[in-house]
Amino acid sequence: MMANKKAACCGFMLMWLLARKLFGKKLSLEQSSFSQQGMEASIKRLLAEKEELAMQLTNSLLEMEEEKAIQCAREKASIEAIEEKRKLYNSQITSLSEKLSEVRVSCLSLEILEL
Repeated sequence: MMANKKAACCGFMLMWLLARKLFGKKLSLEQSSFSQQGMEASIKRLLAEKEELAMQLTNSLLEMEEEKAIQCAREKASIEAIEEKRKLYNSQITSLSEKLSEVRVSCLSLEILEL
């Protein structure tokens, strides 16, 4: 009878230990599940942030390209304006040089006449 009590006691202890181990595993599984949910939420948040940053980067690159195009257009307009001024100044220099030559010829003619 004593052997039966010991066997029953050992069986009970074994079941109790197994139940405790099972409870620990269930608790660990719940904690893992909770951690997984937190990580999934973090991943979703990070993906949303990544998309937002990609949009901001794209917008910034487009703005930079637009500014670059505007700057190139301004530079081209400035170069064209400088070229037009150069042509005008060259024309004025040529005209003044011709007039100066005429004045020199006139001065030489007057000097010759005075002699």
